[in-house]
Amino acid sequence: MIAAAGPASRSTGPWTPSGVRLMTAEPNRIGDEKAMAEVEVRILGRAFTLACGEGQEESVRTLARKVEERVQQAASGRSVAVDARVMLMAAILLAEQANEAEQGLYRARVEVEKIRRTADRSAADVDATLARALDDFAARIETIATRLEKL
Repeated sequence: MIAAAGPASRSTGPWTPSGVRLMTAEPNRIGDEKAMAEVEVRILGRAFTLACGEGQEESVRTLARKVEERVQQAASGRSVAVDARVMLMAAILLAEQANEAEQGLYRARVEVEKIRRTADRSAADVDATLARALDDFAARIETIATRLEKL
């Protein structure tokens, strides 16, 4: 769970659909069940305080660095202030990357399923071959037993 705040903010605001909480200057709500760790990150030089679960600080920093990279990419190397358009473009770039990863995952799952079906067929072929070999072996044993009885 990650939340965002302004530099002086300490309390939580409403949850957004992505699970990121925007923090405001309101007093803390009564009944907040978990203490949140705070991490300061910078996007295009502007400081943002993010709140996250205890122990998730480094993960939040890593994700923020990825966002910073995409924001810089969206700004096309120009010196711009952090504004909604730049953040939107960065979000679109990240969404594109996530979409490509999802498509790659889907293709990998399809390939794994093909391999599994091939392995199942191969296992069935091996089972059938073994069954035929055992039947042949049993028939030979019976033939030998019959010959031995006649002696």
